[in-house]
Formats: sequence, structure tokens, C-alpha cells
Amino acid sequence: MPQQSSAEKSTKQPITQNETLMRTATVLTYLLSPITASAAGLFIIYHEYVSQNGQPAYDWLLCAMLVLALAVGTLLILLKAKLVSNFDITERSQRPRLLGIIAVLFAGLMIATYKMGYVHAIPILSLLTLAFLVSSAITFFWKVSFHTFTVTLCVILVISTYRHSYLYALLVIPFIVAWTRVFLNKHTLPQAVGGIILAVFILFAWTLIPLQTGF
Repeated sequence: MPQQSSAEKSTKQPITQNETLMRTATVLTYLLSPITASAAGLFIIYHEYVSQNGQPAYDWLLCAMLVLALAVGTLLILLKAKLVSNFDITERSQRPRLLGIIAVLFAGLMIATYKMGYVHAIPILSLLTLAFLVSSAITFFWKVSFHTFTVTLCVILVISTYRHSYLYALLVIPFIVAWTRVFLNKHTLPQAVGGIILAVFILFAWTLIPLQTGF
């Protein structure tokens, strides 16, 4: 009876549990990324804080999508220019530049929002701008997971906006993201959990500011 070649045998080897976990973590880390979290957050702001009484605000939505596109485009340009090493920007020293640009973009969106007269969205946009500025400053000294940071901001935004008790189940999502980042060796556990803690701290500090409303 002819013997199977090693190549034939290797193709029939079952996928190991570790490979399954690796694929799962990879899919989740892309689905629950800063880009998707930011897009979801901007849509919530549009739906709940900008669009009032069923009146569409397509001018604001266009500006918001432009800001998101510029943020992604900036990352791609930095990658092309080799100013960042990879899409995740794993090098801490490379992060402040992009985070600072994103903060400027959100500040620009906040100014445009004010000019358009959508004042109900100003507090939440101020919060997001502050969050990116703080995260940029902290990155000079310590690397935190931007994945867990942005996803935590988005989850708490959803919970505080819609205020349904069942939405508290979403709080598990940042910890799932933290697991993916640690499992894929993108961050240490303190860095992944640090992103969650930083987002919660900024949101808590924001509630202490008497001028903010609607959040």
C-alpha cells in the first residue's frame, strides 16, 4: 500500500485549538477596532445629538465621515512614509503624532458643529477631543491599548445615551478586546486593561465638570 507523503499528511492535520483562538482573536481585533468604534460613536452622535426631531443633518454627517476618512488617510500616509511601523502602531514613540492629529480633527469637527448650529453635540465632541488629547499625552510616557480605549469610550457612550439596563452587558466587550490584544502579543495585560481604565477615568472626570450637559 503506497505511503502518504508528508505534504499530504500536513494538509489533513486538524486545526489546533491555539490556531482557532488565534483566528478568532484576529477577527475580533479587526471588527472591534478603533476605526469601527469611532464610526459607531459618530453615528450615535449624529442620531441622538445632532439629528433632532427626525430632521436629517446630512451636512454634519458628511463632515463627520470626512474627519474619519482623514484620520484613516493620515495613518495610511504615515505607513507609506514609514513614520509608523505597522497598522497597529506598536511602537509607543510613533503614536503621539497620529493621536494629536486625530484630536485636532475632532476639534475641527466640534468647531464645524458649532458653526452649523448643532449645539447639543458640542459636549460629547468636547469629551472625545479631550480623550484623544489625554491619550496622546499619556503615550509619551506609557503605551496603553488604543483598541480597548476607543472601544470602552464607545460602549459607555452607547450605555449612557440609550440608558437601557440590558445594555450593561456590552461592558464585556472591552475585556474581550483586551484579551485579543494580549493573546496576539500586541500589548501586555496592564497595557490592555490600562486602556479601559483610562477611558473610564476620563469619562468620570468629565461628569465632574459642571459645564457639560447631555452626557
